[in-house]
Amino acid sequence: VGDGIEREELEMLAEGMPVAFLGFLQIDDLPAIYAAADYFVLPSTVEPWGVVVNEAMACGLPLMLSEQVGAHADLLEPSISEGNGTLVEGPTVENLKEGMMKMAMASDDDLSRMGVRSQSIIQTWKYDASVQGFEEACDLALQSRA
Repeated sequence: VGDGIEREELEMLAEGMPVAFLGFLQIDDLPAIYAAADYFVLPSTVEPWGVVVNEAMACGLPLMLSEQVGAHADLLEPSISEGNGTLVEGPTVENLKEGMMKMAMASDDDLSRMGVRSQSIIQTWKYDASVQGFEEACDLALQSRA
């Protein structure tokens, strides 16, 4: 889901694979897309936060996030057996493959439990806590400059 300058190249790379490129969708169309997924993958190399992580969690999806996704520190409990998904270091192609294999090998019960955990985490998460953390980080940065 989504568009970008690399879409055409990605479509060529995925030719013959069971992948659909849906392009840009309106927000009202997204819950059905999330509901059709077994888990959510965000393999970004640069992603300061990633609001799509919040959306996927609200829709009850397990997560596979790269360590470059800022939201991972607050929203991901990286464990197939106890948390809500897995964290990919790098991300390198090999690490992404390993992470996707972990998720693909997870049982239906594990995927379901991780999805429930995602919903539980996101229901208690509030932007106020993030704003407070940002303010505290700014205060610490200012104190260190003094």
